[in-house]
Amino acid sequence: MMYALAKNLSLSLLILLVIGLFMVLADQSALAWHHFGWVFLYHSDWNPAIPVFGALSALIGTLVSAFLAILIAAPIGLITAFFIQEYLPYYVKKWVRLAMDLCMGIPSIVYGMWAMLILIPLVGIGLLAAGLILAVMILPMIIALMADLISQIAPETREAAYGVGAYKSELLTIYCGQLKKPLWGTVILALTRALGETMAVSFVLGNTHRLSLSLFAPATTLAATIAGEFGEATNALYSASLYGLGLILLGMSFGLILLARILLRQGA
Repeated sequence: MMYALAKNLSLSLLILLVIGLFMVLADQSALAWHHFGWVFLYHSDWNPAIPVFGALSALIGTLVSAFLAILIAAPIGLITAFFIQEYLPYYVKKWVRLAMDLCMGIPSIVYGMWAMLILIPLVGIGLLAAGLILAVMILPMIIALMADLISQIAPETREAAYGVGAYKSELLTIYCGQLKKPLWGTVILALTRALGETMAVSFVLGNTHRLSLSLFAPATTLAATIAGEFGEATNALYSASLYGLGLILLGMSFGLILLARILLRQGA
């Protein structure tokens, strides 16, 4: 009884917190939405001197860098998780998992400094560098979550696969078929982490409000723009536009988290 009461109370507080966040950001960004309307979402100009503000360049930079990270990290994470679960002895798995947890705890600014020293000389400033550093950051999370999913596969599945002549390397295909939705949930959860990353990408993006088809061109993201320009907001419209970017980012992240949780709950 007490457990159920505490659970319901915690859930209610979390819901109120999320609603409160949306309400605060909506209120603080109301001036920008009123001034620009829906054009704010698909206008790319960002010039505080005029002032004209549009979220498109930051929105595209956020999506491109995050999806680049997922395209790189997801297949590597899946193969690595499979190797850990199926090929490594138990005592080695424990140390590998500890290493993954330690990597997830590294501050993002450290990743950013590493990217500035290592990635920028190799690939230059731009979306490609941002996607690569985000891939490095979310890879431990993907490996850990996917390894947990693979560990939940029933032993009978392996025995049945071996019984029809499957090799150990072929088990991955079978696992992917059984864990399709939870694996997608893991990928979406990692995508949410990549969307909101600020400090690491700020080191390598160039923070330029400009649309370009090149992955090597300077760009910006929603989070990087907010963090980099919030202290410089000299008028109400400028500040409201930054809050508007925050509202967009919160909406995207919250929607993806809900989708990820739904997929993960469906199990294997």
